Amino acid sequence: MVEERKISPRISRQAHALLQQLCKDRRCTQAAAVDAAILAFVTPREDGTPQEVALAKLDGVHQKLDTLLRLMETLVPTQAPEPEPMQVASYDDLYTPEDATPAIAPPVPRLGRIRRWLLKEYRT
Repeated sequence: MVEERKISPRISRQAHALLQQLCKDRRCTQAAAVDAAILAFVTPREDGTPQEVALAKLDGVHQKLDTLLRLMETLVPTQAPEPEPMQVASYDDLYTPEDATPAIAPPVPRLGRIRRWLLKEYRT
């Protein structure tokens, strides 16, 4: 049985979210995913050092992302149509002769006994 050690690296929230999604998709623990990633990163290959291998992988990912970006640009137009300007109301639209006439105020509701008594004590 392999002896396991605990490490506590600090990673960004984005990397943590990607790690959780990877573990969910592959149905493995975070420890197993990190262990496999570290071993893949530091294990030297016949074709170069671990850094060269990692850079080659990153270059491949970069090329795939460029291809995806070009595809997305062809599918989605780069310029969105300009929205129509908002209509601003003129003075005549806001103040018509109908608004010039005073409106009849709604009747004031009569206060109940308790409110009248409380207001009476408050006024004196």
